[in-house]
Amino acid sequence: MDRDSLRRLREQPGYLAFVSAATLARVSDEMFSVGVVLLVLHRTGSPALAGATVAAITFPSLVSGPLLGAWLDLTGRRRTLMVVDQALIASVLVALVLLVGHAPDWTIPLAAIPAGITYPLSFGGFTSMIPSLVPGELLPPANALETTSFNSALVVGPALAGTLSAVVAPAAPLIVEAVLALAALALIVRIPGLDRAPERAPDRTLWSVAGDGLRMIVAVPQLRAVTSAAALGMSGLGLLTVAFPLFAVDHLGAERSAAGYMWAAFAVGSTLGPSAWCASSDTSRRSGSC
Repeated sequence: MDRDSLRRLREQPGYLAFVSAATLARVSDEMFSVGVVLLVLHRTGSPALAGATVAAITFPSLVSGPLLGAWLDLTGRRRTLMVVDQALIASVLVALVLLVGHAPDWTIPLAAIPAGITYPLSFGGFTSMIPSLVPGELLPPANALETTSFNSALVVGPALAGTLSAVVAPAAPLIVEAVLALAALALIVRIPGLDRAPERAPDRTLWSVAGDGLRMIVAVPQLRAVTSAAALGMSGLGLLTVAFPLFAVDHLGAERSAAGYMWAAFAVGSTLGPSAWCASSDTSRRSGSC
């Protein structure tokens, strides 16, 4: 990315606030799976409860994801939904700090479910805002910077959660996550031009728009294959959420908080691997796939 593109992006009204809000929200989200597992294991010693709590915040997105996208298309009210998302996650994080180890175990996953409803927004929701904030010729550098936000959060979030848990207290990552979410919320309300005209005909319904998207995934072989592969891959990663802290203790002789560094190393490897492959592949460079 050249300096002129960066300068022009900085000059776009609200763009710096957008990138900052997206990065803070994503770091907060990436801290969650490490922070909440470490807190639950510390206070209850139950891997099953730790896994159930993480599942409770991710499972609702299977249903809510298509509906959130359809709602954005029908209303164009991105700011409202993003504010609700960050407020929900901050509230749930505070509730978990208060409830874990002090309330009945069955209440912990239930407390996490509300944040799971808007969970996809911190990733896809922010990406959908870019065309509203920058002109068409700046979309390539804006998307490149967006990728940096993703990759930074994947590394910084888990490492920060593990460090805070080890150095301060197991509840500290969740408190910091809540603060980051509220900081992202404060930035979101300052971004001009987030809301825009609906992208769908006014006679369409929420369910019909969501249904069209799901039917497209089923009908197009490429989309169907990519979605299926991603689902299988994410299922495997979900197992590591609880396995990493247990592996650190049982096989590495380390503290559970080392799971944060394991996730960070995993993210660095997944970032460097494709980059190295692209750099060494003449075919991918010629085709422009990297």
